[in-house]
Amino acid sequence: MIKHKTKIAALLGLTLLLAGCKSKVEDPYSSYTPEIRNKLKKADGLFYDARFDEAQKAYSEILEADENCVDARIGLGRALRYQGDMEAAAQEFAKAYEADSEHARACLYYGSSLIPWYGMAPADKPEAELVNEAIELMEKALAKDAMLFDAHTMLWPAYLFIGEVEKAENQLKAMVEKGYFPKAVLDYGYNLLADADEGAILFTNGDMDTYPLIALQLSKGTRTDVKVVNLALLNLGWYAAFVKNRLGVPISLTDDELKILQPKQSDEGVKLISDILIDDIIENAGDVSVFFAMVPEDRISMHCKCFSRGGLLTKLEREPVEKPFDREKAVKNMDEIYRLDLPEKIIVWTFNPSPLTKHYEILFVNYGVIYLRIAEDFAEEGLIEDAVAYLKKAAELFDTYEFTDFLGKTLELWQKIKPDDPEAKGYKKALGT
Repeated sequence: MIKHKTKIAALLGLTLLLAGCKSKVEDPYSSYTPEIRNKLKKADGLFYDARFDEAQKAYSEILEADENCVDARIGLGRALRYQGDMEAAAQEFAKAYEADSEHARACLYYGSSLIPWYGMAPADKPEAELVNEAIELMEKALAKDAMLFDAHTMLWPAYLFIGEVEKAENQLKAMVEKGYFPKAVLDYGYNLLADADEGAILFTNGDMDTYPLIALQLSKGTRTDVKVVNLALLNLGWYAAFVKNRLGVPISLTDDELKILQPKQSDEGVKLISDILIDDIIENAGDVSVFFAMVPEDRISMHCKCFSRGGLLTKLEREPVEKPFDREKAVKNMDEIYRLDLPEKIIVWTFNPSPLTKHYEILFVNYGVIYLRIAEDFAEEGLIEDAVAYLKKAAELFDTYEFTDFLGKTLELWQKIKPDDPEAKGYKKALGT
């Protein structure tokens, strides 16, 4: 289990957002024979363990015995997709839909293969036609199974693409209303928003540091002043136009210029459209604060040489700061502002279709890292008891969720500044060190 967590954390930069759902789960394979059902579950286990090549083989073996097994066809398509073989994945999704056009997940995944920005859509059809067909299929999937939350996350940008903003927003509202996000995930989204200055621009890196935030804004009215901009979608001209015109993000390019904007070659390599637009937004932001959530530091450094942290977010600084780590703000965030009612027991996110986001405890590493950074800062000033107080918080969190590597780093500092502390020795004994 611990090795698995370390592997997934490395893949996602320790920034996963995961969830649990309150609804009871029915066996989606109940219509199959016990033999096929067991084989499907075994293949799914490989898939969710991110062993995609082995999952591909397992699904293929099922199809050799029964070529009409729609769920094996879907599983094969998903395994291929996660290995980057988009064309083959699209073919499998199409075959699944052809085999059973009333199968909810077949509708969902075939629909997803038609959306241009997912890299599987045919090149010989107009984008608007493809997106409208995809919307029809995914709405059909939801009508058959309201708990297919992946449909909501894909319908949100699809509806934005065709200009149906209210229908797009309803997708994220529905995810909150149906209980898709557990409290810990919504709290994490709340904490990201809470970390931003009034009226700030907040660049997010992926689905799960984007959807919970916008869902909170739309359903709860939480920090609607913050402009949440997803960097993956920012590579698409229509989305850039949306954040410019709807959210008021300061982009100097016209809508027509955004439509034809292309990546540029630079001395450092290819500069993505999103990176071009980040620079443009920063240049035109004036006094508006700019923050990054879950964006790797090497990418942030492409756009600004001065930045600071006082919590979960990284803030762009227009002038050099004496101390990039704002301990006072971090302490206030962790002790007063952030919602940190973390679960004692981890619940697997049953309705989450991603193999990389099944265990939401990985999310909590980010809180522990802040505790550890606060402790380091106190220790640097010789404030040993203050440092130990936050080392205890970090150690408790890392120990609870079995993050042994981070617990080891915490205990290393603890032993260095207070070598005879029996509480630290107790953790070390539990680790066997």
